[in-house]
Amino acid sequence: MIKDKAVFMVSLGCPKNLVDSEVMLGAFYEAGYSVCESPEQAEIIVINTCGFIQSAVEEAVEEILVCCRLKEEDPDKKIVVTGCLVQRYGDELSSELPEVDFFIGTEGFVEIATYLNQLCERKYGNDQRTVLARPVSIMTSDWPRYISTPAHRAYLKIMEGCSNRCTYCLIPSLRGEIRNRGMEDLVVEARRLVKAGVREITLVGQDLTSYGAGDKGSLTLLLENILAETGVDWLRLLYLYPDKIGHDLLDLMATEERLLPYFDIPLQHISDHILRKMGRKTREATAYKLIDRIRGRLPESGIRTTFMV
Repeated sequence: MIKDKAVFMVSLGCPKNLVDSEVMLGAFYEAGYSVCESPEQAEIIVINTCGFIQSAVEEAVEEILVCCRLKEEDPDKKIVVTGCLVQRYGDELSSELPEVDFFIGTEGFVEIATYLNQLCERKYGNDQRTVLARPVSIMTSDWPRYISTPAHRAYLKIMEGCSNRCTYCLIPSLRGEIRNRGMEDLVVEARRLVKAGVREITLVGQDLTSYGAGDKGSLTLLLENILAETGVDWLRLLYLYPDKIGHDLLDLMATEERLLPYFDIPLQHISDHILRKMGRKTREATAYKLIDRIRGRLPESGIRTTFMV
């Protein structure tokens, strides 16, 4: 175990990625590393990247280059790049960025402390700088986690990956097929968050409405369990796929004040022709019907969406 090595963490991308960063921070603390507040102070800089869209790729590369310039000033610094950018471009990054000491994809970050130990002890060669594997793991409440959000709110990742196979989307190739966390395990983590003072928990996943598919569960059942087993003040949902929002979820949201009437629904497009090419099941008519159904049941609800143009 390496003691008192100073680590600086950069987390880019979505809330799901932030949870991964918090897991890595928890692993650092458990392994005896200290986490500092600036890259200049750090002996090791870890950058957890997003590689989903071009602007995210550009942001991640720029952040890596900034850290590489710091390493020019202090050659003893170590740079570790993790996340979706590595999963997407791992081999290319390894050849184009020799300043980076380690590249770890979306699967290997679970063992981040082990890799940092090896890095500090120089137990690897140039041919071992990149760790890429098929994404198959799923977080549990046993994993150490350091919450980085403001004390009153936190994210709860209920699943990993996605199996929708939209034709424009890289998530299945970057994060793998959908894997659901167990309902009891999620309740355990939710209890822990509430005990730590969290008042608002946001459930996150690529497609929350697919939770429990094939496992005799459902998003609504999970919400009922968390509400019954914890004293959390508010639950928020991020993200909901339009073709899977059922009456049971709307009914629960209408009757349970702690479940916030907020819908983050990525419609992506409204043209049936484009939606078919996108591999989406929703069509123009069903999208309008969904919005009418939400407004009829929860007239004061907030609805957020995204479109590609």
